Amino acid sequence: MGVLRETKTWEHVLMTFLIVSFGGFLAIIFPNITNAFSIAGGSFGLALAIGFPIILYLKTDEQKWTSCKNLTVICSGMFVCTIAFSASIVSVLDTAKVIDLASLMCIP
Repeated sequence: MGVLRETKTWEHVLMTFLIVSFGGFLAIIFPNITNAFSIAGGSFGLALAIGFPIILYLKTDEQKWTSCKNLTVICSGMFVCTIAFSASIVSVLDTAKVIDLASLMCIP
């Protein structure tokens, strides 16, 4: 499941450049920091909270990853992450004024 090789310097430079560029892109597109944190939290927060523990569990489990128990863990984690990413996309669309969530509210 793991890769047994050392990462190269150019790979580190590329990943650092991509992460910093993404942060700069968010800062330019969304000058309001609340929206940027909302998008980043919805996109990466739950993936970190759900994805990494699942990977660690599968890595340390004695059974194959195709066992029924492991597939249940994988599918439930993917379901929760999909909901979080969907909420992040809705937040982006609301911020970009593509949809208007205020008009869709059912609160009197």
